[in-house]
Amino acid sequence: MTEEIKFSSQKELSDKSREIFFEKNILPEIVPLKVTITKPIDLFKSKLDMNIWVSERLKNKIEESGLTGFDFERSEVKTEFYEDF
Repeated sequence: MTEEIKFSSQKELSDKSREIFFEKNILPEIVPLKVTITKPIDLFKSKLDMNIWVSERLKNKIEESGLTGFDFERSEVKTEFYEDF
């Protein structure tokens, strides 16, 4: 059964995961649909998976500087960065 649930903090996510585990005796599979970064940061490590998200601004600076060893991919997760620096 798929259920869409909104979280506004890591604590809410943890609390809901525990609740599902203890009520239904299953580990919930959490797939983010949208992530909103509300602090002025250029780099974000997801606690849900192994993804590291970077702002478009940081991506451009890395590419412009000629740094190598980075692979950028568009995320299927809708990501909104706070851009009012």
